[in-house]
Amino acid sequence: MRIFPAIQGTVGTWRYYSTKMTASELAVQVKFASEVWESKALDHWIQRTLNHSRAKKDISGYLARHEDRFFNSIVVAAIAGNPKFFPVSITDDERFQLIDTDRMNNSFGILRFDGNEKYYALDGQHRLRAIRALIDRETEYVAPKGFEDEEFSVIIVVQKTDETREDFMRKYRRLFSHLNRHAKPMDKATTIIMEEDDAFAICTRRLIQDHPYFSWIEGETTRVRCEGGENMSVNETYFTNIITLYEMTITLLSTPARCNSEEWGERGKRFKVIRPSDETLDALYEELVMYWNAILSEFPLLYREPRLMRTNLPEEHETDGELSTNHLLFRPIGQDLLSRLIRSKLDKQLPDPSSFTTSDLTAVIFGLSKVEWRLFCTPWKNLLFVYQEEDRWKMRSEDRKRAENLGLRLLQWIVGVDNYGTEKDLENALKKPWRDLLVNVNNEEAEELWNQIEEQAASFRS
Repeated sequence: MRIFPAIQGTVGTWRYYSTKMTASELAVQVKFASEVWESKALDHWIQRTLNHSRAKKDISGYLARHEDRFFNSIVVAAIAGNPKFFPVSITDDERFQLIDTDRMNNSFGILRFDGNEKYYALDGQHRLRAIRALIDRETEYVAPKGFEDEEFSVIIVVQKTDETREDFMRKYRRLFSHLNRHAKPMDKATTIIMEEDDAFAICTRRLIQDHPYFSWIEGETTRVRCEGGENMSVNETYFTNIITLYEMTITLLSTPARCNSEEWGERGKRFKVIRPSDETLDALYEELVMYWNAILSEFPLLYREPRLMRTNLPEEHETDGELSTNHLLFRPIGQDLLSRLIRSKLDKQLPDPSSFTTSDLTAVIFGLSKVEWRLFCTPWKNLLFVYQEEDRWKMRSEDRKRAENLGLRLLQWIVGVDNYGTEKDLENALKKPWRDLLVNVNNEEAEELWNQIEEQAASFRS
């Protein structure tokens, strides 16, 4: 027999008990569905497939390495047998006699398990697997001292005595679906603002707050929109948004040495879930500052007023006596391309990738501002910036990712990061895929546009 302190409650048709269990009690008391239910038929599936690797690596790592670790409640469902709840009258204590109500007296009590119940983790199986892995030493991580006695919140939902097995299965599947479908996650911008384990989010926030370019003044930045999505309207006064800046941070910090290390993981995955030491965070931020100082040295136009650099018109024009243009680097897609181009150039041309200064970075990316970045010019016109109707143009939506990736390959060839051995190699690897993605361009026009691209590439080789 086991007993636990509990609060009894009801929601809809469910009666539930909110209690707490130690890590060692959870590891023994609560099972996975596969351990208590033998049927593998589709109609009897009551739990998603358990990803053991994720639980034993990512989640166990979180529990083992974070002093301020915390989980939301694990929801436990009963397949057979319900616990017995014994209410405790709080009004037996004279201090609570003023709140002598049935609701209060029936809410607090003791939950008793007699050992015949069959329980499984309805929501939280990966958290349970991570706890088991640490308790049973099935992971590379070592459980913190006293971990087995740490207390986790558990919500137990029980079935009604008059429910059929079919109703029971249907009801529990619906509950699992509701728990996962209707719990709306934070939007990405808010996650970046709130995240305290993701090294890239921390460095991005610090960049916004501390770097002079991003102009953090009295709690606001004039260059980075810190809410909403990634798209930027032509009338916005911001240079970029926090989501795009975060993605640029990941790209710029993804050096070859880091990408090849086990600690980094795929696209820095492990640095997103396990907070590095303060010394490592400081080093990452200082490196990020060097990248941005080099970028701003090469691209002084980034200081210009964004509303004059982001239009949907097919040519430059005057607005209230000021020249307006349509510049790719003031669009999230262009900022992504720039960071990827810079990273690829540094990977191949930086003399010592493990030790460098801002001057070293500036020397490698020198000349990138000479690339034609205006959207109404080659190579972007009819590739990323396409004709709509009635002399109206817009950023491409169909096949945009393919066009963006092709644009990156064009840039890498133009500035000399990549080279192609023969004319035929260039035709097959670059020119033909580029031609296939062009919108509303005949063959004669396409040939003229390609000649302009070749002239740009020649200027970087002369």
